[in-house]
Amino acid sequence: MSNLFDYIIVGDGSAGCVVVSRLTENKHLKSAGSCAWHQVGTRRLGHGAGAVGDDRFRVHGAERLRVIDASIMPKIICGDTNAPAIMIREKSTDMILEDSLQCRAMADAR
Repeated sequence: MSNLFDYIIVGDGSAGCVVVSRLTENKHLKSAGSCAWHQVGTRRLGHGAGAVGDDRFRVHGAERLRVIDASIMPKIICGDTNAPAIMIREKSTDMILEDSLQCRAMADAR
């Protein structure tokens, strides 16, 4: 009797799925597989090599563009990424409002 975890279902063949018999025979997985988990850590914020944005979510080299999603999380958490992504959205919204009020105050001062 084979172990249930020796098999994996990938893709969509004529019967709706393709069964790869062994996880070790993963040529098909390497060419056609993808991750269904929430991706994090793909966009680094800060300064220095590899950073795409600053600590206020603004993209370096672009005006009025911000990265506001789970891609800025430095490491994946041990749970669902939905709540942290909502927290990122809330914090970035506060920062956008602060920046807008600051710009408006500067314009009024002129």
